Amino acid sequence: MTRTSDVGSAITDFADTFGFTLMNQAQAKLSPQLRELHRAILTAFGDTGVAPTVAWIADRASLLGTDPDQALASLADADLVHTADGSVTVAYPRSPAARRRTESSSTTAPPPGRCAAPTPLASR
Repeated sequence: MTRTSDVGSAITDFADTFGFTLMNQAQAKLSPQLRELHRAILTAFGDTGVAPTVAWIADRASLLGTDPDQALASLADADLVHTADGSVTVAYPRSPAARRRTESSSTTAPPPGRCAAPTPLASR
């Protein structure tokens, strides 16, 4: 067993112990069309720096031959994508919520950030 697989096994064991579902596990339960839609949503976040709209997702879902409402419901059930007020609020592992950044020379720790992976989007 390689070091990388040891780390992966430890992460999986931790998730199983505490009842977490890892993103790759959640994606594995989706149809190929929904996995592709999830990747498209994540890509849109990275490419545009803004959260995709529900209308944009509906268009992509239709292009993939998937019912838009059912696709959004399935992604929400998998806890991968959540929407409100016409746009994505969370597309695991990204979040459009802005974080306040501060510069300081003090030795105090900065305020905690969101759980989403740090991305250029999170700083906008």
